Formats: sequence, C-alpha cells, structure tokens
Amino acid sequence: MGESPFCRGLRAVCSLMWFGCFLCFKVWFIYIRYMRFDFHKMFFAMLFSGSVFGQQVSDTSVFLWIADEPVKVWEFETLRPKLGGHTFDEKVSRFIDFKMKALYARELKKDTLGYFDYHTEAYKSALARPYLTDTSTLEKLLRDAYDQSRYDLRADHILIAASPFDTPEDTLKAYRKISEAYGALSSGKPFEEVAQKYAQDTVEVGQTYFTSLQFMYPFEKVAYQTKPRTYSKPFRSALGYHIVYVRDKRKAVGEYQMAHIYIHRGDAAAHEMQRVYNQLEQGVPFDTLVTRYSQDARTNKRGGVLPPFTVGQISSSFEDQVLNLKVGDCSKPFETAYGWHIIKLLRRKVPGLQPYKDFEKIIRRKLLESSDRLDVVNQALYHRLLKVLRVERNAQTISDMGAYLNTPEALDDVRDAYGRLEILRVGSVSYSVSDFIHFWDKEVRKHLEQGKKVWLAYLIDRYCREKVLQYNKDYLLDTYTEVRRKLHIFQEELLVTDVSYQVVWNPLGASSASSLTDTEKREFDLEAHWLGDLRAKYKVRINPEVKSFLRLKNR
Repeated sequence: MGESPFCRGLRAVCSLMWFGCFLCFKVWFIYIRYMRFDFHKMFFAMLFSGSVFGQQVSDTSVFLWIADEPVKVWEFETLRPKLGGHTFDEKVSRFIDFKMKALYARELKKDTLGYFDYHTEAYKSALARPYLTDTSTLEKLLRDAYDQSRYDLRADHILIAASPFDTPEDTLKAYRKISEAYGALSSGKPFEEVAQKYAQDTVEVGQTYFTSLQFMYPFEKVAYQTKPRTYSKPFRSALGYHIVYVRDKRKAVGEYQMAHIYIHRGDAAAHEMQRVYNQLEQGVPFDTLVTRYSQDARTNKRGGVLPPFTVGQISSSFEDQVLNLKVGDCSKPFETAYGWHIIKLLRRKVPGLQPYKDFEKIIRRKLLESSDRLDVVNQALYHRLLKVLRVERNAQTISDMGAYLNTPEALDDVRDAYGRLEILRVGSVSYSVSDFIHFWDKEVRKHLEQGKKVWLAYLIDRYCREKVLQYNKDYLLDTYTEVRRKLHIFQEELLVTDVSYQVVWNPLGASSASSLTDTEKREFDLEAHWLGDLRAKYKVRINPEVKSFLRLKNR
C-alpha cells in the first residue's frame, strides 16, 4: 500500500524544518567564529535593550545600595571612564570604594564646611553660565561685531519717532510717514531733500565715521548690510522707523594711541610748527621737541602721549593722519580747529589684522554693555526656555485687570481687587497680580497716561520674560538634569579628595592610622586598611540584573 499524500507532505515539512535549523546553526557558527565580539554585542543589545528579565533598565535605575542608600546607573556610567581597572568587575569594585569614601565623608559632615560650599558655588556658577544665556546667539553677535569692526562707516538716516508704547493708530501714522519717505527716495529724489522734509532726528550722524558697537544694534546691523551710496529699506528700532543712507565705507582705523606736539592757533603758529618739524627731520628726538615746544599742558610733561582712541572719538583730521601712518612714524604739521599738530603713532590695533581670539574679550565686554544687544540674547534665551519650561499666563485675570486700567489710581484698585490672583505660572512657581503691579510701578508708572492697554500688553510680555529668565536662574538644578548630575559628581569627588587627604595622604589626621610607626606606614597600605574598615562598616547590595545588563553593555 502506497504512502498517503498527507504523510508525504508532513515528511517534506519536517525536512524543510531540519534544513532550516541546520542553516541557522551554520550562520550562528560563522558569526561566533569570525564576528564573535560584534555579534555578541548586537545579540545582547537586542535581547536586553530596555529590559533585563522583564525589568526596565535606564540611567535612573538603581545599580546598588550602600548602607541602604541607592546608587543609580547614571553615576556609575558617568564615573566609569575615570575609575581605571581593566575589567568590568574591577571598575565596579573601584566605584563602590569611591561611593563608600564619599558616604564616609558625609558622615564626617565635610559637606557642611565652608570650603565645600565655596567650591560648590564656584563650580555651579561655571556650569550655569551656558544655561543663563543663549550662547549661539551671543557667539553670532560677537562674530558679527568683529567682522563689522574691520570697517568704518559714514551714514545718515531718516527717523520717524515711534515708541513701543504708542497706540496702534500712532504707530500706523509713523509707518505711513516712513513709507512716504521711502517712496520719495525710490522715485529718484535726493536723500538730503527727503531727509529735510521727513526726518525728525536732529543728530547729524553722517558728519563722522563710526564703527561697530557705537550705535543701536538695529541701526548698525542694517547700516553694515547696506552698500555705500545706497539707502536701506525702512526698519524699526526702539526709537521708531529708520531709513539709513551709507555715504562711505573704509577699512577700520581701529584703536590707536598717539603722542602729539601742539601749538595754539595764531599768526605765527604755522611757521613755528614748521620749524619744529624741520628739527624732527634733522633727527631731534620727538620727546625732546614735545618738552621744548608743545603747548598742551596736560601732555607735554609725559612725551605728549594722548589716551587711546577709536573712530568717532576724536577729530576726523586726526583719523585721516593716523590712516597714513605706520607705528613709530610722525606726521607732517596739520591744522585742526584747536591749532597745529604733529602726531606720532605709538600703537594701533585693527580688527581683522589680528585673530578673532585677540579681540573676543574686548568685543564681548562692549557687547554685554550694549543693552539692545543683550536684549537680543535674552530674547533668544527666553524663546528657548519656553520650549523647556511650563509657562502659563492667566488670560482671564489679565483681561479683567485691563478693564480697570483707566487712571493712574486704578493700579491700587487692581491690587485690591485682584492682588492675590495668579497672573503667571512658571514651572511650579506662581506669580500674583500684586507682584506684577510692583513690576509695573518700578518700570513705567510715570508713563501710565500713554496707551493703557498697549502698555499692559507690552508689560505683560516684559514681565513674563523677566520671570522666566529669573526662574531659569533660581531653579537651574530642577530644570536641567545634566547640570544637577555634574554638580553631584563634582561634590562627590570633592568629598573623596578631602577625606582621602585626611585618612591616607596625611595619616596623622586619622585615628585608625595615628599609632603606626614610620616604618609601618611605608610597609602598610593605609588605603587598603581604610577600605577594609569601610567594607566592614557599610553593607553593599548589588542589583544583579542591572549589573548583568551593564556588563553586557560595556563589553
């Protein structure tokens, strides 16, 4: 009797299964034989990724307990590169030793000493610095300022005044007026004619050159983007709407220091100065001529040396002379509104000729003294924090409060009616209407008669930004896990260093080693003795599943 179709099919399936098992075995063997390390890591990463025998493992999982105090995975992973040792078990052993020493130091209350607080605060300040500013924005402003400072500009502008606190109607009027001026320029009318008709600014910017970090940020930014002998599109600053016309652009004079010989204006001044110059040409030292002839009582006793100058800080006649001199050279006699001069260039720093790093500190200091540039940095930080922190405005309270603001006295009514209500919440911190009213009083109460509701909207934004930035500073450790962890590791290392000095490096300071003779100190491993005491003192329990996971992860 022949084999049934069912049996033949079953036998075929079994054959395929056996063949499949054999093929899997061959693949396994090839990986083990030729790619053992990589395959193991891949296999166990797949097997243990996120869990070990059903237990979730993350950097906040408890790795071990020392005297019932939990120690988490992230501490071991952070310190692991510093622990030394060749094997995983050696690293774990050294980590346990480190944590026991830190625990012992805390029991000795070394974390309450003045030096501990001092170094902790210093390190915390260093850690906090990148989180208290928007470093990318700051760096861009620094680079822009450095690049711009390689050139001096001479420019004029048309200003139509518009305050941030103007009503929408007044702001629109100002915008329409600057648009009319721009239209007139676009039709071909000369800038001077349009400026005379529309400009509300009496400051004649274009009379002298200027360089970076001398004017408002929006003005300088647009001016440096505008080509010489052309005008910009209208733009806004805190003062209002502008159009800037760049008359000239030259390589920067930079910062320079010079000495001068000075003679007052008079009928014989030019002849007298020429006689001085002739002596200079004949080799008479400059300092000697200063002492003998200069009529500048402030400088003739010190070689005629003047303070350092940058562009725009001194007469353009001096700047023109400096541009044509090399360090150590003297100019020919020239006349200014004050009299006749001969100058000697003592030193000169020109951005672009020296590396960025040589000017970075100077530019940073000037930039951080510029309130509008600092405002750009803070605004960027504020928008970044809005993505990190939970910030909630109480729209209903703000709306109800705005309805009250009709007179200056209304602030007191608002405080009485709504003072205790929450107007803003940042993270877990609540801010009341009373706190906002205090901010209002401090900032702008004297201007309350202008555009009340516009003021309110503007000040709510300002108040919100101020509180978010302050919260970020006050609650830095609560907000940023990486800062909190770095500070904790630093404190642990500080404690271990101090207690190790007491017990090991200065053994007379520890009671357990004070009775040892000098010979015994050389022969006896004080640290091993100390660690033996600590192991007897503190009970250590290791989470075996987490340890297995870390062992496989760090193969």
